[in-house]
Formats: sequence, C-alpha cells, structure tokens
Amino acid sequence: MKGMTGKKHSEESKQKMSLAHKGMHLSPATEFKKGISSNNPKRLASLPRGKNHYKWAGDQVSYHGIHEWVKKTLGKPSSCGMCGTEKSKRFMWHNISGEYRRDKNDWERVCARCHANFHKNWEARWLA
Repeated sequence: MKGMTGKKHSEESKQKMSLAHKGMHLSPATEFKKGISSNNPKRLASLPRGKNHYKWAGDQVSYHGIHEWVKKTLGKPSSCGMCGTEKSKRFMWHNISGEYRRDKNDWERVCARCHANFHKNWEARWLA
C-alpha cells in the first residue's frame, strides 16, 4: 500500500494532527530548556580550543584544515601583497613556502589574479 503518496491532507486533518501533537515532548534531550543554549557565549568560552582541543592535529592537519586555521587566525584579506590592489573582487591567503605550516609569517595576502599567475608560473620557477 502506498499510504499518502501523491495525496494531500485536508485542512481538517491538519488541524486534528496539530492538536494531537500540541504539548507533546518526544525526548527530554530535544525539548526547550530556558537559559541553556548550544551557542551560549559562556558555554562556548569554556570549550577547549587550539592545542587543548581533542581533535587538534598540529602540523599534520589537512589542506582544508590549515586553510580554515589561516582564515580564523589571520582574518579576511582586503589587499594584495604582490600588486598592492584593494579593488579586486576576491582576496585569499597564499602559502609562501608550499609547506602549509601553522606559521603566520608563511602566509601572504593575494588577489585572485596574482594567485593564479603565481601558480601558473610555479612549475617554471621551482623546477628550473
């Protein structure tokens, strides 16, 4: 049997279902508790961060993870360190050494054009 597939509930049925569920608590874990929130600033401040967090990977972090760390640590770039423009639509952080370490001095602000040009010429520079 298909059940309600392809059919719609009548307004009367919707009202009956709504009344039947009013005040129902399916699980104590999911019900609303006043003053307790998962994004409460006091609660968030008490959570372990950085090296104290149980998932800290140090320098063994993934490519995505290191880029997230850079964004959180250095912020959003607004100018290019290569050409100096501030009018580009997109700025990003570029790793200078290519080793992707947690070193603030190993990252440079670049615009999309300079970043593309750098990587286009990367093979010629490093393999020569």
